[in-house]
Amino acid sequence: MRVGRGVPTPTSRLISAKKYQYEQKKVKWLNRSSKGGGNLMSNHESLNGGKMKDKIKKLKAQLPYLPKTFRLIWEASRWWTVAWAALLLLGGILPVAVIYLVKPIIDNVSLLAGKGTDGIDALIVPVVLLGVVVFLLPISSSLLGLVRSIQAEKIQDHVKMQIHAKAVALPLSFFETPRYHDMLYRANVDALSRPAALLENVGLFVQNLITLAGLLAIMAPLAWWVPLVLAAAAIPALAIALRFTLRFHAWRTSNTAGERRLRYFDYVMTDSEHASEMRLFGLGGFFKQRYEAQRAKIRSGYFSLLRSEFLAESLSLAIGFMVLAFVMGWALYETLSGAVSIGFLSMFYIAFTQAQRIVRSLLGNASELYKNILFLENLFEFLAIEIEDRKYKHTLPDSTGYAIVFDKVSFRYPHSDRMALNGLSLTLQAGKITAIVGTNGAGKSTLVKLLCRFYDPDSGAIRLNGMPLHHIAPEEMHRHMTVLFQNYMRYHMSVRENIALSNAREGQAAIIAASRSAGSHDFVEKLDQGYETMLGRWFGGAELSGGEWQRIALARAFMRDTGLIILDEPTSALDSWGEIDWLSRFRSLCHGKTALIITHRFTTARHADVIHVMDKGKIVESGTHDELIRLGGRYASSWEKQTREYMVIRD
Repeated sequence: MRVGRGVPTPTSRLISAKKYQYEQKKVKWLNRSSKGGGNLMSNHESLNGGKMKDKIKKLKAQLPYLPKTFRLIWEASRWWTVAWAALLLLGGILPVAVIYLVKPIIDNVSLLAGKGTDGIDALIVPVVLLGVVVFLLPISSSLLGLVRSIQAEKIQDHVKMQIHAKAVALPLSFFETPRYHDMLYRANVDALSRPAALLENVGLFVQNLITLAGLLAIMAPLAWWVPLVLAAAAIPALAIALRFTLRFHAWRTSNTAGERRLRYFDYVMTDSEHASEMRLFGLGGFFKQRYEAQRAKIRSGYFSLLRSEFLAESLSLAIGFMVLAFVMGWALYETLSGAVSIGFLSMFYIAFTQAQRIVRSLLGNASELYKNILFLENLFEFLAIEIEDRKYKHTLPDSTGYAIVFDKVSFRYPHSDRMALNGLSLTLQAGKITAIVGTNGAGKSTLVKLLCRFYDPDSGAIRLNGMPLHHIAPEEMHRHMTVLFQNYMRYHMSVRENIALSNAREGQAAIIAASRSAGSHDFVEKLDQGYETMLGRWFGGAELSGGEWQRIALARAFMRDTGLIILDEPTSALDSWGEIDWLSRFRSLCHGKTALIITHRFTTARHADVIHVMDKGKIVESGTHDELIRLGGRYASSWEKQTREYMVIRD
């Protein structure tokens, strides 16, 4: 299924790591060929001084984005677009009407000069019409501005919803690559406002074309060759505009990673998460220096572009001035020789200077139009990322517990050469609590990600109640499991919302029950507004300790009454008293359910029915706590060290 043209994906479709690596070679976002104008490197080569043929080819490749953008605009603001088109037409005709009405007024004033009020009736109609037109000009311009502002808001909201829909539908594997983050950054920062800007550029372009056509019609009786002179003078300016548009796009695209670094440095210096270390280690100067150096590099390239563009534009303006001097010299000669009236000369001068201004504006519109099309490629490239659409064979029945088997499972993350799991064989018994312990990097959290169907194994199989896990839809799997991730989220929302996020269908009674299960109810009751208390400093809420935040995350996990519970380091932020308090009720909470605990704390692991020790992506020891102690292996050695350290600390 392809997502594009503003069609959001309703649910996530997850791709196996092996399939994803294969897809990298063909999906458009990693190597655009026919529709994207080549990959990123070839784009840069073409944009930075390629042959004219290459530039024309590039232009043709971008043109399909124009109708796509108009469809997107129409979806976002249909009737406002109709009003916009009507006001554009009016705004293009009115300036021509002003200039057209100048001629009869000047000619009649010249004839009536010195005759008093005789024949003044001939002035009434053109003067009244001119007054009406002059009055309508600012009114129509203000209305057009209002309509454009409303359109811009609607279009930006529509585009942002498209980006959000795509981002939440993508497999987790896409987030593992810098290329994806560059694309998302450009879609969010560069392309978000481009559809509205493109609409404005198109509007001004069409409006100026209408006005120019009217002006040329006024000048045609005097000099049929004027359009040719205007066109000849515009060619150098057009070439300059297109050249610098291409250069600017290439420069901006090549600086995406640098701009993301700027945003990161800014975030580190201004976010509360980093504030403590910033002050403790005196890191402010270091990150300020990094930010300023990166900013100076980007600014230097931009200023170089601006200087070159200024010199080239000055040359095109000089050419335009010489054309104006030639044409007006000829028009003045015609007037002095009696071929045309003074009113016609005045009208011609106004019309020609306005035509020159409009031609320059058209060139600017064309340049901005093309620039916006180039950046819209970033948006449509992101929205067109293809997501595999699978047909799944099985649904998962409701159960109090599930039996899960890992059969020689191997897996490595995309873009990584290291095996995260290497021939892992493991059984999670239905209705039992299983603990997995091991060093950092042993593959424990990777095992959780595979169970969540964020990835599929490269080889081997995972079976749930005998069914291959990859035959079960990810959404179906998620509905029957609850997970506390190691990097649990701290949502700057109320306590009630923090807990209810995992199961918004349940009411306050379920929220309180989940909070009691996680051991958070007592301290929540002491907050100023209880469960309605806002948490986090972003919006002026209460700040919790690390252990309290973890209990809130645990409550969120317990909001789901599912047959499979997975807890990754559930007691890592709890003190020893909090750990004992929570463990005392955990077994009753998991009665009859299949529970998996990933932990570094052996005091937590010992409460499990069976413990597995992982190392380098494999299970190296298995048994109950007592069995593993008697075995005298890795677990026993680590248990002895942990308990000895605890005794030393206690003494």
